[in-house]
Amino acid sequence: MTDRSDQGVLKIQQLAIPAVTIMVVTAFFYYARPILVPTVLGITLAFVLTPLVHLLKRFRIPHTAAVLIVVFFTLVIFLSTAALIGSQAGDLVSVLPVYWKSFQNQVSAWLERFPSLAQYLPGDLQEDKTNILKDIKWNDIASVSGYLFAGLGSALGMMWKLLVVLLITSFALIEQVGFREKLANLFGLEVSQASRKIIDQISDKVSGFLVVKTATSAGLGVVVTIGLIIMGVPYAYVWGPLAGVLNLIPYVGAFLGAIPPMIIASIEYGSLWWMLYIAIFFFIIQFLEGNIVTPKLVGDRINMNLTSVLIATLYWGWLWGGAGVILAMPITATLKVICDHVESLKPIGNLLDGNFKG
Repeated sequence: MTDRSDQGVLKIQQLAIPAVTIMVVTAFFYYARPILVPTVLGITLAFVLTPLVHLLKRFRIPHTAAVLIVVFFTLVIFLSTAALIGSQAGDLVSVLPVYWKSFQNQVSAWLERFPSLAQYLPGDLQEDKTNILKDIKWNDIASVSGYLFAGLGSALGMMWKLLVVLLITSFALIEQVGFREKLANLFGLEVSQASRKIIDQISDKVSGFLVVKTATSAGLGVVVTIGLIIMGVPYAYVWGPLAGVLNLIPYVGAFLGAIPPMIIASIEYGSLWWMLYIAIFFFIIQFLEGNIVTPKLVGDRINMNLTSVLIATLYWGWLWGGAGVILAMPITATLKVICDHVESLKPIGNLLDGNFKG
């Protein structure tokens, strides 16, 4: 007979096996990131470019030719944008230490004008406000790039990885029809129908989300660039695309993109009020994009709760750096679709679901 005292008690095996599995998988993802990061980026880009390939095929362009045309123009657009940004970024890097020093002085002057704010500072800064932000050096700020490009290596290595990503994208697009059938039959013909349903849902939900999010982020980058040019903020061609890329980061990316132009504008015009003006501009743009445009276009394709998205972002960001932060949402959405269709994994799918079930 079963001892009733054991009912409702978790056994150590029920906790140890998932914990060990997570640790092993995490170690694999971490040490294999030089291979996995460009591979996942290539597959993700293939999802984004698929609608363009289908569009060209409507004009009776052969599939392979349509793929090559789309990938070629993607490369041209990327290199052209990189060259445009690089022309301003090179000058920006040389003057950033001066900008940072000016910003420190400006904050110190602001605290002198409003002594009541000093009470919230640590004791030593209350007496000498000129030391504000002194512990934050430009070299510390510049080191953030090491995190953003984790797993991509040097500039030469990044160019090589870009070519690898585009090759993976090209092959994924060329072979997507046959490869989907092979994936569907991977676990046997008896479950091929269920596997095909999972693949179709991943293609529909994740691909649809990626296309919309990429398009809206690109549009946001253009709008921000134009807005900052009109407002006379220096290096608008850097801050606009940066805001578009950071918008791919769930929830916090929209706010991070506003910080650099806020600081630069306040220094350029010699007034911290410009931080407020830029913040209002970004708030309006981000509100329209995040609460009206994107939800209307995405619909309920990606239905995950805030907690799971934030944890996934932290997890993949820790593993893969900036690339992991951007890829966290599509990776987690893919895992959710799989969990929803595998009986033993459905509790995980319910945990990630945005609609809590009582």
